[in-house]
Amino acid sequence: MSQTVLNPQNNNHKKSKKSFFVVIDGSEDVLYLKCSDIDEAKEEIKRFLQTDTLDDDSIEIIY
Repeated sequence: MSQTVLNPQNNNHKKSKKSFFVVIDGSEDVLYLKCSDIDEAKEEIKRFLQTDTLDDDSIEIIY
């Protein structure tokens, strides 16, 4: 039994994901994200908080 790989180059160029920990002011919870860069992490935080902007004074991103 053989398997055909249509485009093997795609598998070799995956971006490595980095770990990001997000501390939101006023909460005891820590949000853990696996994203390719800080910009993607910020977009995920906005999606999580259901907002269009981030207040940098109330959110700490550790990576």
